[in-house]
Amino acid sequence: MTPGPADKKHGRRLCGAVPVVCLAATLVFAALHIALIGSAVHGDGLGYFAPLRSVLFDGDLRIDDESEHYRGLTSRHSGRPRFIGPALAYSKYPPGMALACAPGFVLADGILRMGHRAGVWRSVPANGLSLPYEVGFCAASVGWGLLGLGWSYRLARRFFDRAACRIALVGVWLASPLWYYLAFENSMSHAVSAGTVAGFVYHTCRGRWRSRAGQAALVGGLLGLATLVRPQNLAWGLLIPAARWVLPTPDGVRLRPRPALTGGLGFLTLAGVGVATTLVAWGAGEEARPPTAIGGTYLAEALSQTPEGGLQPLHPYLGRVLFWGVRPLFVWHPLTAVAVMGLGVAAVRGGPRGRLAAALGIGFLVQMSAIGAWFAGYQGATVGLRMACGCTAAFVFGLSFAAHAACRRMPRVGGAVCGLVVAAAAGLNASLIVAYVQDDFDGDRWYGPREVLSTPLRQLDRWWGG
Repeated sequence: MTPGPADKKHGRRLCGAVPVVCLAATLVFAALHIALIGSAVHGDGLGYFAPLRSVLFDGDLRIDDESEHYRGLTSRHSGRPRFIGPALAYSKYPPGMALACAPGFVLADGILRMGHRAGVWRSVPANGLSLPYEVGFCAASVGWGLLGLGWSYRLARRFFDRAACRIALVGVWLASPLWYYLAFENSMSHAVSAGTVAGFVYHTCRGRWRSRAGQAALVGGLLGLATLVRPQNLAWGLLIPAARWVLPTPDGVRLRPRPALTGGLGFLTLAGVGVATTLVAWGAGEEARPPTAIGGTYLAEALSQTPEGGLQPLHPYLGRVLFWGVRPLFVWHPLTAVAVMGLGVAAVRGGPRGRLAAALGIGFLVQMSAIGAWFAGYQGATVGLRMACGCTAAFVFGLSFAAHAACRRMPRVGGAVCGLVVAAAAGLNASLIVAYVQDDFDGDRWYGPREVLSTPLRQLDRWWGG
């Protein structure tokens, strides 16, 4: 017995309402988090925010005064200083996050100055360091993450039905590492990484950049920005030469010289100079770092070959990244394992979506290899494998295939089963976030699957036991 028209209509309404609820929950949790701790930018986020403020207000890249300012401020929730350690001369982070979130910062500055002229918000200084600037910066980060989810959904919709794609969208939204970096730690670069990579993947797979200079510039610019946000995102550029094999255009349009030149210039403008400057800074010491560079000592950290990790390009720590270690992806976020298996099955079945699934699967493996080549315990000491956020588009596509296959194999209950699986995975992710916030997870300790998956039961026992 198949569902009737009334049941299908109700199911479509439910599928349409759930993403709206997710959007509302994201914005509400982000606002509550800011209200609770009294700030929007903290931790590593200061390394992205401070250079932007310094460039726009001081005209240089030095962040001495910004680090001193935040050293004197404390979190309203924990009472800890917002900046710990000696004052820094320059940020160690690449400039992509600052570039991506600059519109939000500038918009906040304009609104605040207009308010001053209108006689309101006079107590809030327009110095680039007050809360409105932090909120604008983080709002831009959240916007990039939401755009990434939207682009990922639109890519999947080219091959799968609406219900399967929305199930996948909600699953990746609430049960992958991205959720934490949308609703809580949005001053870090992972939501922006998800957005820029998803935008690049979507527009590359559309194929219009082959014959349109504007689309080529957009594709090149998105790849350049994604590379500046997190350098390992450059690996997704492999989709460009594979695009004709993955999604050949119906009319057989070939790459024309002008769009190719425009796309290359768009990439080089955003990525070429920035990557070169960052590499120079990576090789420099803390005192010798060039004042014109935005980078860090990451390369020196990787070359140190600590017992916990080190730079191992030929022997990446894939096992630690995916299955065991401090924050293995498939243990902390099991739904991502389902998504990757969906990519594999789709690739085996072939066809246009199979070729795209194969390309996305290869991109995922390259990303995990890049992360595993430079794996260290402290890099994963947060909620899940945060650097996997750049694979959001691949996760949505693979999970869409899995949900589509389940709904076709079980027409009556497939959608309900997929919904329950997503709800369980989202519940696990929520309980892990709560446990992390309560300091139940030691950043240096490895947790096995039994400890991680039993976190919801421990949380319930704590609540019920008083």
